[in-house]
Amino acid sequence: MTSLPLYDRNAYQRSCNARVSGYDETSLIFDQTVFYPLGGGQAGDSGTILTQTETFRVRDTVWTEDNRLKHILEQPLSPDQQRNIIGTNVELTLDWNRRYRIMQLHTALHVLDKIAPFRCTGAKIEAEKAHLDFDTEGEKLDSAIVDKLNDILQEQHEVQTHSIAQEDLNNTPELAQTIKLAPPVKNGFVRFIQIGSNGDVVDLQPCGGTHVKNTGEIGKIIVLKNKSRGVKNRRLVVGLED
Repeated sequence: MTSLPLYDRNAYQRSCNARVSGYDETSLIFDQTVFYPLGGGQAGDSGTILTQTETFRVRDTVWTEDNRLKHILEQPLSPDQQRNIIGTNVELTLDWNRRYRIMQLHTALHVLDKIAPFRCTGAKIEAEKAHLDFDTEGEKLDSAIVDKLNDILQEQHEVQTHSIAQEDLNNTPELAQTIKLAPPVKNGFVRFIQIGSNGDVVDLQPCGGTHVKNTGEIGKIIVLKNKSRGVKNRRLVVGLED
C-alpha cells in the first residue's frame, strides 16, 4: 500500500489525520501524509506525530523503495511502543515555518535558474539557505543576477501546477524543451510548475516539490555565497532576508 502524498494536492495543508501502516525501530509509515520526502534537491519535512497517549518528533521524511513515505523519528521506538502500533490513528503536523521557507526558496530557485546565463548542474533547498550550481566554463557569475531575480519576484506572478501524461510529453514540444534532467514521473504523469500567466510565463519546468502560490509571498532574496566549485563550476547560495 502506497502513502497518499497530500502535499501534491495542497502544499499549504499543515496537518492531517492518518493511520499507521508500517514501521521499523526508527520510523513510521502512514496511509497518507502532509510530509514531503527528501527528493529533487528539496529537504524532507520535519514535525510531530500525535497519538492519544504520546507525541513523536519527526526529524526527516524519505521515500521507501516500495513508494511509501517513511517518517524518520528523533528517538527510536521502544518494544512497548512497537507493539500493536499498526492501525493506530494519529495526527501529523508539519514544522510549518520551516516548510514555508523551503517553499519560498524553492520557487525562487526556479526563477533564478531561468534567468541565469549558464546551465544549472545541481540544486539543494533547505529552510535557511538554498543553492544552484552552474557550469560557467570558467566565466564569472555576477551576484547582481539576484537583483533581477528580486525584481521579477516582486511582480507577483501566480504559480500553477499542471500534469501531463508521460507518453504525451514528447508530442508537446513547448513542454519537452523545458526538461533539463529526467523529469519526475508519478503514476504515468509528469508534474510541471508554471510561474506566470499564459500571457507572461516566467518559467515552466517539471518539478515534484512544494512551492508558494505567488512570487509575491517570497520576499527579498539575498546572496550568501558565490563560490568556485572547480575550474568550470560556481555555486550561488541564497537565502531569505529576515
